[in-house]
Amino acid sequence: MENRPDPAELASATQRFLNYFFDVVFIKLISIGILLVAGTLGILVPYQVFFRWLFTLNIGLLYYVVLEANYGQTLGKMATGTIVITEDGKRPDLGTIILRSLCRFIPFEIFSFLGFQGGPVGWHDSLSKTRVIVKRIESE
Repeated sequence: MENRPDPAELASATQRFLNYFFDVVFIKLISIGILLVAGTLGILVPYQVFFRWLFTLNIGLLYYVVLEANYGQTLGKMATGTIVITEDGKRPDLGTIILRSLCRFIPFEIFSFLGFQGGPVGWHDSLSKTRVIVKRIESE
């Protein structure tokens, strides 16, 4: 028996926006912290714009893959009580999470949420066959 998410379980547009906002803030803070420490130690030169952009992109990819593969949630999703599942209601495997995370970097992907029908689903959701839902409380 499949455990497909009910459309009513899908995270709201507000939750999805807050997930994005919190995650961007956390990724920036992590990147800045690492760059400042590395710059202070003389390991990296954090002043080159392209290098900072590329570094932050990689930190973002690691952030999404590590957190969603291990917990099904990023820090933003933890804050809003949402979780990533597959379209058939299961926990996504590592390959699915990697695909989902890479799809976030498609140019203009953030605009894929505009004009949604049946709940906010972005390209990184549809291409990886995942959904973000309000976290289910497991009954004992």
